[in-house]
Amino acid sequence: MVGSASDLLLPGPSAEAQAARTSYSGLELLGRADSWFDAADITSTDQQTLPNRGRTSVTIGRGVGAGVDTYDPTFNVGGPITADGVDNFMQHNAGDAPTFSATAGQFTVIVCLTTSVLSGAWNRVFSSESAGNNGVYMALDNLGRVRLVTGGLSSSMNAITADARVIEGDGEVHVVAGVIDNGSAYVWDDTSSFSSAADITGVGTITHGTPRTMGPGYTISNMVAGDLHSVALFQSVALSVTELGVIATHLIREHS
Repeated sequence: MVGSASDLLLPGPSAEAQAARTSYSGLELLGRADSWFDAADITSTDQQTLPNRGRTSVTIGRGVGAGVDTYDPTFNVGGPITADGVDNFMQHNAGDAPTFSATAGQFTVIVCLTTSVLSGAWNRVFSSESAGNNGVYMALDNLGRVRLVTGGLSSSMNAITADARVIEGDGEVHVVAGVIDNGSAYVWDDTSSFSSAADITGVGTITHGTPRTMGPGYTISNMVAGDLHSVALFQSVALSVTELGVIATHLIREHS
């Protein structure tokens, strides 16, 4: 169950820790991410990487090669990162790949972005796919709603935002999140609560690839056109609705 004591960010499931967590600010919660990158840290238009505000030394970079190339989104000083929806993406370090299996493990990805175009189906906001539908990805479907798809060698399962709210193409700053919690997948956006759980226990062996933001992890297609403001990854943590809401309030305030 997402939001249970098992998703604590502090050591131990004590009642004291649970009570203390209710007073955390969005900034404090984000600081407990394994990796957190924010476009506000852009100081040069030819900058190649963003510093990690989270707990690890993992980095995030532009595209796939050294120097500015065709795969690189536009870096704007102070943010945002603008992707063209054709071949632009941000490349994470391989150490950012999730580690959960179909039946065990936790993971949370949070992305803050703005889109002004309804650009098509299954555009990847975040992806750690090693091949099509093998891994996990968060996408905007053909109606501009958020889906979280988890796939393995046998099949794939997806969760869709509970209220079917269209967020792609409205020009507003939004926060979307995908949560994996021991065989269940959930998706969330700042307009709704958690989706119904998608049971991923039957998808088979999941092979995670090196993650990307604003495009698939394994190919150049199904890209997102818009502005990327922030992305945070929590390994082995399933954040609750309350925590996601606090983080979303902070990110939307900072990037609106």
